[in-house]
Amino acid sequence: MPQDDISARPWLLGTDMRAFSDTYLGASMKPALLVIDIQKAWLDETPELKESVDKRIDVMNGAIKWFREKNLPLIVIYHEAKDRGVLPGTPGFEFIPAVQIRHDDTKVTKTYPNSFNKTGLDSMLRKLGCDAV
Repeated sequence: MPQDDISARPWLLGTDMRAFSDTYLGASMKPALLVIDIQKAWLDETPELKESVDKRIDVMNGAIKWFREKNLPLIVIYHEAKDRGVLPGTPGFEFIPAVQIRHDDTKVTKTYPNSFNKTGLDSMLRKLGCDAV
């Protein structure tokens, strides 16, 4: 079994992605996947978070792959913190290489803990027709 085939390993997410697809997508729901704050700066400063991400990176990448295969929206969300030097263009701002995001993925930069606060994410999701995240 390929390591990133999330549908073949539903216990990792606590849900069966095939059942998710049949139940929700068949009911005309359109979900989006938000990949949030998996940036080098935050993992470097929080060992517990890094350990957690390292343990579950295959789950994250499996979900990313599944959303891509279904042609569903995937949005990468970065947290900018000027006071801590986490700015676009700095190494700490970037997502860790293990996360299988692409340069052409839709990106949002936030400056608050809430991804919807002053980012335009809500209107972006509405324009995409998404009703679940």
